[in-house]
Amino acid sequence: MNEGRQDSLRSPGRQGKKVSTIFEEDRHGNGQMNSSNMPEDEMRQSREDPDDGPQAREKLEVEIIRGENLLAADNTEGLASYLAAANSDPYCFVEIGGKPETRQKTVTINKTLNPQWDEFFFFKNYEKGDCLMFEVYDEDYMSADDLLGKAQLSADQIMNCYEGPLLLTDAGEKTGESQIWVRVRFVARERK
Repeated sequence: MNEGRQDSLRSPGRQGKKVSTIFEEDRHGNGQMNSSNMPEDEMRQSREDPDDGPQAREKLEVEIIRGENLLAADNTEGLASYLAAANSDPYCFVEIGGKPETRQKTVTINKTLNPQWDEFFFFKNYEKGDCLMFEVYDEDYMSADDLLGKAQLSADQIMNCYEGPLLLTDAGEKTGESQIWVRVRFVARERK
């Protein structure tokens, strides 16, 4: 080993001490890291700062801002329909596509077709190439909740930190009109 290479392996704050071999073969000939000879500050850095792109050091923040022109699912009948406007009690689910365990939900906003949620959700397990799935429902107390529409945010839109409207599909007569507004970005993970 030349002297220039040895200097580059010296640990900051440990003048004169060289890092000894950190890759050794075990008795079966398999290569593995030997952390017993690695300075503690370098071991910590290798655990905390993997070089796997932005998702390794950051988590995905998703803000569900609002819904606009949603389908009215709470249609009143009879005389009440003349006295009150048809509305919905909307809430929105968001999850990483193909990872149902990541599903998160906004609060329900009662009696509106234009809910203002302004809620933030965080995904630590976002991986490059994942998409986000959104589903908007009308909350019903006496029956199953009604689907008001679905939307998807592509992996490219996520990596470009998308902010804006998403048109809802499966929105009944409001398909092509109903939308939700979202904002996504990557934020630094907290250090432990």
